[in-house]
Amino acid sequence: MMRSLSILLFLVVPGCFGGFCRPQDTVAFNRGGTQHAGYYEEIPYEGVRNKIIVRIAIQNKERRFIWDTDAPLLVSRRLAAELYADTLAKKRITDVNAQRDSMYVVNIDGISIGATRFDGIPALVASEDNLILKCFDVEGLIGSNMTRNSIVHFDAQRQVIVLTDDIRHVAVDPDFRTGLLLDSIQSLPFVEVHPAKQASERVLFDTGDGNFYSLSERSYAVFSRKRRKAFRLKERGFGNAQIGLHGEGVGGTRYRVLLPALKIGGVEFADVSTTTQDGSNTRLGAGPLRYGNVTIDGINKHFYFAPHDVTAMKLTYQKTIKDWSLSPTIPGDKLVVGIIWGNGDPGVRVGDRIMAINDVDISQRETCSLILENLLDIEENQAYLTIQADDGMTKRVKITAEE
Repeated sequence: MMRSLSILLFLVVPGCFGGFCRPQDTVAFNRGGTQHAGYYEEIPYEGVRNKIIVRIAIQNKERRFIWDTDAPLLVSRRLAAELYADTLAKKRITDVNAQRDSMYVVNIDGISIGATRFDGIPALVASEDNLILKCFDVEGLIGSNMTRNSIVHFDAQRQVIVLTDDIRHVAVDPDFRTGLLLDSIQSLPFVEVHPAKQASERVLFDTGDGNFYSLSERSYAVFSRKRRKAFRLKERGFGNAQIGLHGEGVGGTRYRVLLPALKIGGVEFADVSTTTQDGSNTRLGAGPLRYGNVTIDGINKHFYFAPHDVTAMKLTYQKTIKDWSLSPTIPGDKLVVGIIWGNGDPGVRVGDRIMAINDVDISQRETCSLILENLLDIEENQAYLTIQADDGMTKRVKITAEE
């Protein structure tokens, strides 16, 4: 079962997450693959702070990778150098916050998942200071371009990923099926969900996002105009708690909303809460794996969500993290105020540094410690933060969580 991560749920940490991999010039990521036929592999995975971590082999050496469906294959700069990977291109990549920078694209051969080998897969090369790779101790991301011609089944109860080219090897039920669209650049998986009766939305299934459902600002604007009954506005905030590959985004108005119902395939979830985020795509994250298994059938273009109890066609969404009156973020190596919700505290500003939580000093914590620990996983619905402003002055403020 995936566990919540309070800090990461407030942000998208630098890495290939949140739909950032958007080349300014078309890059042929949908290349290469496997020559094997009739393959069936079971890959155990480890859930670390809502990231799915697997062990694969590249050129006969075991490696740790994150399985992220919202990414092409990505490798660390050190691994690309170790493999003497051929450079295919250098392209400008736009991240989730619309920030642009150049990245190398290289060719990777000899990727083995069990006995199944993949060759000729284009991969982005991450910078040496990539926090996701460093903090999770991985060498890259398994992306959707590599598995585009396969069936990927996430068995959450056994914590196993099944990779096969034959749907008969996976127990799927048509009652839990919906359409699947793979984008033309890197085969990102888009599925249709229903946030209201007679309303549908095509969303990106993103196992790199630990949230259940992350509503994009664009979709929120559309629903506000055309489908007001699809959600209930709970709270407005201002700021930005989302960090992309190339840095933090621009602050703006954010919304906490409640969807009375959200239907995925044949299963309806009640009372789904979410926070709007930058980016053009609403995302269905790894959160559904708490409730059932997911199958991405890239061969037949189907997506399945099957609840653990297959007789339960209606489920109630259970929040795994509290909605605090302040959302932190980590734009560099410090924990700071990202979003202030509601009226907030007049003495606190977006960007102020958080020095302590309930009088526990965190000012000297390493960045990876800030990312990997649940610093706001507090039983009580109130906490006290020591905040430092730009002028160096500190104050102790109270924050509260929704009942």
